[in-house]
Amino acid sequence: MSPVTIMPGAVHREAMSPRCRLWRMGELENALPRTVSDSGHIVVNQNGNPAGICTCNRCQRESLDRSRLEELERTVQNLTRQNADMRQQFDDLQQKNQSIRERAQRIETCEICSFPYSENEEASNRCTFRKCGHICCAECVQQTLSLAQSGENNEPPRCPFHSCRTPFSSDDVVTLKL
Repeated sequence: MSPVTIMPGAVHREAMSPRCRLWRMGELENALPRTVSDSGHIVVNQNGNPAGICTCNRCQRESLDRSRLEELERTVQNLTRQNADMRQQFDDLQQKNQSIRERAQRIETCEICSFPYSENEEASNRCTFRKCGHICCAECVQQTLSLAQSGENNEPPRCPFHSCRTPFSSDDVVTLKL
């Protein structure tokens, strides 16, 4: 095998093995784009024919660094994608949590007077109206019944929920003990 020399204008100054002759990437870029090494060098024999990828220490280090960099870039992309997915899951869970809290707040407090059911003894008994199914504290039911009885027009009491206003009698009220 004939010795190989470094072409003038080589990119790096590291001592090369006698088998390598390097050209700048730009000189052969159009003719041999698939044989260009990571460092931009092409290994050629004495006749100028491509002989493979450069195996000098610098080219090997650059190739290793590039592969590590590509691996790190893929890892960053994967972690960024996972982070976005987790943020979306977190936002979904926050919305679900808020919805549950609001629902629990409605269950744990009377929707008429807004007092928690456990704050006083009378309010701890929840009452429901058989006709419409709304739930409120016993105190609000008692006030609704007493206001209807004290009225002059003899109308039956109505569900205290503004959107409902279904008429009921004291027999339609059921006490719930939880």
